[in-house]
Amino acid sequence: MYILETVKKIWNKFDEITKRWTKTHYLLLTSFVLILTYIVFGVQAENNDDPGMMQYISGFLTGKPDILPYIMGMPYTYVISRLYLLSTAIPWYGLAFVLINTGAVLIICEKCIKNNCTKENYFCFLCIYVSIFLYQLTNVQFTMVAGLAGTAAIMIIYDMNEEKKIRIFDIVLAVIFSFFSYNIRYQCGLVALGVMVYCVLGNGILLKKWSKKQIICLFSCIGIMVISALSNMIYINNTDWKEYVDLNSERSLYMDLAVIKYDENEDFYESIGWDEDIYYLTTNWCFMDDSANRENFAILNIENKKRMAENMVSVGQRIWKILSDIVEFERTLRWQIAILVGWSLWILVDFLYLIHSKGPETIRKFIYSAGFYAIALALIMYLIIFGRYNSRTVIMILSSCLLPGFRLSSINLQCIHKEKKIVGITLAMGLFILAVSGLCKQKQRPIYTYDTWNSVYEYVLKHKDCIYVGDGSMILPNDLFKTFTPGEQPTNYTFWGGWLADSPMAANYLEANGLQDLKLADMLDDNKFFVGDTAYMDYLLSYYNKRFDDVTAEVYYQTDQFTVYGFRCYNNE
Repeated sequence: MYILETVKKIWNKFDEITKRWTKTHYLLLTSFVLILTYIVFGVQAENNDDPGMMQYISGFLTGKPDILPYIMGMPYTYVISRLYLLSTAIPWYGLAFVLINTGAVLIICEKCIKNNCTKENYFCFLCIYVSIFLYQLTNVQFTMVAGLAGTAAIMIIYDMNEEKKIRIFDIVLAVIFSFFSYNIRYQCGLVALGVMVYCVLGNGILLKKWSKKQIICLFSCIGIMVISALSNMIYINNTDWKEYVDLNSERSLYMDLAVIKYDENEDFYESIGWDEDIYYLTTNWCFMDDSANRENFAILNIENKKRMAENMVSVGQRIWKILSDIVEFERTLRWQIAILVGWSLWILVDFLYLIHSKGPETIRKFIYSAGFYAIALALIMYLIIFGRYNSRTVIMILSSCLLPGFRLSSINLQCIHKEKKIVGITLAMGLFILAVSGLCKQKQRPIYTYDTWNSVYEYVLKHKDCIYVGDGSMILPNDLFKTFTPGEQPTNYTFWGGWLADSPMAANYLEANGLQDLKLADMLDDNKFFVGDTAYMDYLLSYYNKRFDDVTAEVYYQTDQFTVYGFRCYNNE
């Protein structure tokens, strides 16, 4: 009893204090929560894409900071690469992402509590924070960063219809975050733009509140995206990136589609000059054979599309697989299932508000709110059908599409939760499930260490007169916040393919090492070595011995973390 009384006294005291709290107090509390998040969970790369881009943009692997106009936009990466020219002692790439994420969350918080500054509403925001933002903030990936930046722009535009006058500062913020969203990943920027358009049209058509402020802000955001797209297109078409973009479009499509199995289609692969070794190495991101070219990838993609069209069941199978996993409560989908249940309860609460309040205006608000949920569902179904379903894209969609609906719901709930206990109970259940789902997702994440990478870099730096190529075992995320001293970069090390293979950035790597090209055949030279493990040795040896006689794989250096191999041919006749 004493404990309960103590808890009650503390809660009453907290209740008394928070009654005097303003928006500023809650923003300060959110800042503290953000700092605590970074300290407790740390910040790491979600996968190997961002560290790879960071290493090229910063000049870590090439010795030359450079612009990346593919996937990311030229205007954004131009700024980041110029910062590395100023200093390589600051991790500009990762730092920029952390600052963008932090600013976006603070803006979203401000918009969520602005007109409903109560501890109950802030508690709702914290549950959403734990459910969606926690993973985005501590597992950095450019898709999720772009999604969070887009969400900030969406919330600014959504909130503008309640402003009495145009606030230039808000428009500037919306344009800045639209710039980040589009230039960090343009697909995410387009999703954000679609939701912005719905915010304005839904507000005007459904709620009959056309807002000049919203329209001005929307067109400003469209303007910055158009300028970014045009500058990126001009840069690509006037540089060596044009040829690379054409190649990688076909190559990426091949890697993303369900590739035709070699053992069932040997004749087909032989017709384009691929044997089993090339097939195996290519599907493991090795593009160091001349036959891994744009023409062959285009042929493979045509055949893939033809077979998929003949067997439309493949689309149904994808959907059925997701549904089967949900029914079986697969561990990898528990987070998504909890999110689904949590948001379903929120929609139920919206429906209860509709029944309680009645009237045409309430119905219009419900339809407007439900529209955000419908956009999210449509996008997720698109991902499932086209085989692009993964956690980071789901998180991007949830943050971009559901937050405006959440804000409208939280305002509605204040009207009835004291009168209808069932509403409060349902709300509490939904929020609890959302919070638990976020913690479960966070618990599932792998914690990366960088000992192997640091050991590899230390080794190759001691042998700068040699070239080292990492195989598929060396693609785990590297340190997103790596700093370095110019002249001490491992410019003599590279990965054996990846999506940046054959790009102008890869050409910078070759130039830094005095090379014109680097193919599998070149790895027989005495000063070139593979870094990796035994997983690929059989296929590499088979590849070499089919083309050259008497090739062996010699171990030149070995630790528990990695092995250095040299493929050497002793019959040069």
